[in-house]
Amino acid sequence: LFRSPGGGGGRGGGGRGGGRGGGGGCEIEVSMAGVRRALDDLVARRQDVPRASPEVHAAYVQLDNMEADELAAISEESAALWREQQSILAELASAQHRAKLAQVSIAWLEAAGEAAEGEAATTEEATGEEAATKETPPDTEPASDEPSVPLPPEVAERQMALMLLDQALGLHEQLSSRLGDVTNCLGSQTNSDVLEALRAVVAAHAFELDGAAPAEMLTLIWSREPTVKAAVLDAAQEVWLRPTSVHGGSSAKAAAAHTVSVALGLLELVSSANAAQLASLEEVVKEWQAQQLLPSSLHALLWEAVKGEAPELAAGAPPSAALALLNMASVADASVLRCKLHVVLSLLRGPRAPH
Repeated sequence: LFRSPGGGGGRGGGGRGGGRGGGGGCEIEVSMAGVRRALDDLVARRQDVPRASPEVHAAYVQLDNMEADELAAISEESAALWREQQSILAELASAQHRAKLAQVSIAWLEAAGEAAEGEAATTEEATGEEAATKETPPDTEPASDEPSVPLPPEVAERQMALMLLDQALGLHEQLSSRLGDVTNCLGSQTNSDVLEALRAVVAAHAFELDGAAPAEMLTLIWSREPTVKAAVLDAAQEVWLRPTSVHGGSSAKAAAAHTVSVALGLLELVSSANAAQLASLEEVVKEWQAQQLLPSSLHALLWEAVKGEAPELAAGAPPSAALALLNMASVADASVLRCKLHVVLSLLRGPRAPH
C-alpha cells in the first residue's frame, strides 16, 4: 500500500519522515490527519485488498506509530517552552524584588541625605557668621575694645535645642512622606518585603509619625506563611500591648497606668477599624488570649467600661467596643464571658433591669 514510483516514501521512510514525499526530490509537509484520510481513500478504492488483510493492518499500525512520535515531539517541545516561561517569570519576580528594595533604600538614603545637608548648611552658616564677626574691615574701626561677652549656658543650650528640634521636624516630615510606600509593601508577595515593612510600621507608630497606620497590618494574620503570621502577632503585641506612652512611677501605679493605656489603645482600634480589620483583630486577640498575654486586670477594666464604671476610659470608646473586645477574647476562653454573664444579661434587658 505504501509503494510509490518515487521509491523511498511511505513505510520505508520511517518515523516522522514517512509523512513526507519519496526520494524523487519533492519535499511535501503533510499532517497526520491528511495521511490517515489518504490511507482510508486508498483502502476504499482497492477492492482487491480486503480491509482486514495484514498489509492494511500494518499500514494503520505504522500510521499510529507516526502519530505517537509526532505527539511525543509536540509534548516535549511544549514542556521545554513551559520550563522556559517559568524561568523567565522567576527572573522577572527577582528583578521586581530587587527594584523594590532599591526603591526603599533610595528613599531612606534621600531622607537621610537631605537631613545631613540641612545640618551641614546650618553649620556652615553659623561658621560664616562667626568668621564675619571676627573680621574687621580695613576702613572701619572696631566699635569697642571690650571683648565679646559669651552667651549664658542656658541660652546656648536653648539655641542648640532649637536647632536639633528643627532638624528633627525636618526628618519627621521626610519619613512621614515615605510611609505610603512602606504600607504598600505589606501587600508584597515577598516575605522579606513584608517583614521589613512590619518593622518599619511599628517604628513609625512608636515615633508617632504622621500617616502611621498599624491597623493595616492586622489582615496579614491570615497569611499562610508561618513567619509572616508570627511577625504580625509580635508587631501587634508591640503596638497595642506595650504602649510607649506609659512612664515610670511606683509599681502599682505604673501597672494601673499600663492597663489603662492598653485598654484605650484597643478601644480606639475597635472604634476606628473596618470590617476586615475587625475580623483580623478577633483572630489576633484570640491568639493573645490563648497565649495568656491579656492580663486579668485588663479584663476587669473592660468589664467596668461595659458597665459604665470606668471614668478613665469614658473618652476612649462606647461600652459596646469594650464588650466586643471581651467577646473576641472569649473565642479562645469562654470563661471570659461566662464569669460575667449576669452583666451581659442586664445589658440585654435594658438599663432599668435589676442586676
